[in-house]
Amino acid sequence: MIFSMASIYSSSIRPAWDSGNTFLAFLGTTILFGALGSVAFIIQGSKGNKLSPELISVLKKISLAGIAALLIQLVYLPVYYSALSGGGDAALASAQTLAGTYAPMMVIRWVLSVIGAALLVYTLFKKGNTTPAIPLNTVYLAFALVLVGEFLGRYIFYASAVSIMVG
Repeated sequence: MIFSMASIYSSSIRPAWDSGNTFLAFLGTTILFGALGSVAFIIQGSKGNKLSPELISVLKKISLAGIAALLIQLVYLPVYYSALSGGGDAALASAQTLAGTYAPMMVIRWVLSVIGAALLVYTLFKKGNTTPAIPLNTVYLAFALVLVGEFLGRYIFYASAVSIMVG
């Protein structure tokens, strides 16, 4: 379903959406939210009870998948910007909008998302965290940071897309 949604956007008349970045953004957000949501719901569901070492190991792997999805998007960003800069007029206008008007918002978006994902990984991997007492408030904070970052990312996604046609 996520692939289908990304395919609809990537086949539009907006060069900013007609790239691999659209697929990475949709899939990356899904994986990152899936990881954060899974960890939050499992810890919330435990209601302070002991988590098995096996479950903690699974939560660690899930959190690593989430941060990998985020890092892949970050690594692809320069490729995306250079492709937009080398495209037609609409693509160049999108690149200029991203580098100008939306640059501060883009920085805030990535900072929030990276801090949130890193906070989740730190919480699960911190030394001495072999006990099941994973602080739920920290996981909620990580989720909230990523949520705000991803909302900013969606806003930028829609606002920076310039159509190749008028009207």
